[in-house]
Amino acid sequence: MGTLAGYPAACLVRASPPAQNGPVVRPLRKLYPISRMVRRRHRTWMVSMCLATAAMAVLGLTVVWMRWAPASAPPGRAALALSMVFSVPGFLLGLASLRGRTNWFWLALVPVLANLMLIALPWVELQLRQTR
Repeated sequence: MGTLAGYPAACLVRASPPAQNGPVVRPLRKLYPISRMVRRRHRTWMVSMCLATAAMAVLGLTVVWMRWAPASAPPGRAALALSMVFSVPGFLLGLASLRGRTNWFWLALVPVLANLMLIALPWVELQLRQTR
């Protein structure tokens, strides 16, 4: 018989496969208590971010529509009202996902500030129109 790295080839073949792979350590997932609050907050954060994305998509598509087909585009106030339908609940969910830990606080500020920007956008637009 040949050798492989100094071992006889017969040593590399398993005589019989193990039934349940006994020596492998298995995690005690059912015995370990799982904190569900973190998962709830993460889901809340994700929903808040999705709502901010939807509100921004409404505004972005309206701007593109106004640019390419202004005759058939919806009025700006309708688009802002529709984006507020998404951004106000997203802002409230973002506030609900805030936690005391520093890393999570900074991460949760992303959807809070994104939704806050979308809520403040109509006011900023009106101020800019009045100054022109």
